[in-house]
Amino acid sequence: MRPFFLFAPGAGAPSSHPWMQDWKTRLEEVGDVAAFDYPYMRDGRKRPDPLPQLVGAHRQALASLRTGTPEVTILIGKSMGGRIGCHLALDEKVDGLICLGYPLCAMGDRTNSATKFCRRCRLPSCLCKAAGIRFALWIYWRKCAVK
Repeated sequence: MRPFFLFAPGAGAPSSHPWMQDWKTRLEEVGDVAAFDYPYMRDGRKRPDPLPQLVGAHRQALASLRTGTPEVTILIGKSMGGRIGCHLALDEKVDGLICLGYPLCAMGDRTNSATKFCRRCRLPSCLCKAAGIRFALWIYWRKCAVK
């Protein structure tokens, strides 16, 4: 069975952005992919909603876009979408997490970083960071038995 990827956008560009579409095409080679936009984007607003609303929208997308009962569900997100996916992964049953655009903190708030999430997460996770022109991978991949 093919894995199911729920793909969340970053704060500044919707799921229709060419960067998101390129990644979606790549992911479709290995699994089923559903991309979504947060409500503030669909409403044409620039400023993201507060964290609880973003997590709620992400949870709703997971519930409505997950078709059937996929054997493997992986959350993937660009920047803010990855950060919100981290919050969701702590509460929902998913099998993995891919974050494109580390660190996982709100703009201007470096105290709420990915390290806090990583201490609590028991999922296989991959955190990637863009560094200037070249793309550097910071991979944190861990496979833990969930008890």
